Amino acid sequence: MVRAYTCYPLGDSAIVVKLGDTIEPTLLPVIRELADFLERHRFPGFIELVPAYTTITIYYDVLGVAEHAPGANAGARASAGASARASAGASARASASAGAGASASANVNTNANASESASASANAVSYTLRSAAVPSPYDQVAQMVQHLLDMYESSASRQVEPSAADRIVHIPLCYGGEYGPDLSGLAFYHGLSEAEVIDLHTSRDYPVYMIGFAPGFPYLGGLDERLATPRRSVPRIQIPAGSVAIGGAQTGIYPLMTPGGWHVIGRTPLALFRPDADPPSLLQAGDIVRFVPIAPDEYETACERN
Repeated sequence: MVRAYTCYPLGDSAIVVKLGDTIEPTLLPVIRELADFLERHRFPGFIELVPAYTTITIYYDVLGVAEHAPGANAGARASAGASARASAGASARASASAGAGASASANVNTNANASESASASANAVSYTLRSAAVPSPYDQVAQMVQHLLDMYESSASRQVEPSAADRIVHIPLCYGGEYGPDLSGLAFYHGLSEAEVIDLHTSRDYPVYMIGFAPGFPYLGGLDERLATPRRSVPRIQIPAGSVAIGGAQTGIYPLMTPGGWHVIGRTPLALFRPDADPPSLLQAGDIVRFVPIAPDEYETACERN
């Protein structure tokens, strides 16, 4: 069952379906299942969707949505027909007035003005009716999303299938030293040894809640509360690709060299973002990550192979 939800626009070409207010493990499978359902039931103009902690954002092509709006083509045809009829009437009256001679020139002008006024009025009425009949692209998308959510709720329409087991991805990780410059400081902050931090960090499974910030960057839940650490007061300008870091109650993996304010505790030789692969992101929302500690020489050997 879908929880209580709200929908609202994001810019002029996206709609957000919000399913909660707080990050919680029980919401992850709901977001994942609903996102899969929406992917299988794309509406005209649908571009892509992005699942997050508590929301699903659907991006759409405004023109693609407008072209398929109910009544859009019929309204255009009605407008064109009204304009053509008004134009034909004006031509007939003008021709008849010209045949009557110079003495009827005043009537010709009067009829022509009346015809132009009638044509403008017809077009104005047609435009008003068309505007009232065709909803805005966002309203149209909101209606389609509502319909899809109703389908999802309906046991008759919904595809009931056994849920697939979560994909488990093992991430080799070289902790500390030059690859994890913040490990010692994080251990000191919590009154732990570096070995204890590594043991705690490798003892948990980490669900991937969402991909964001940078292409392929996973936001991982499941961090042991004893390792939760406020973000750095001064972010680094550059963090190497593959760096694994802790920020608040989350773990993240930097797929590219970017700035960042999380505490870097290690680095993986795996490439998390592969532009030529399909999909390009190694991890997907719903995956389970397990970190496997490796020695520096193992890290270097793996990098040479890659």
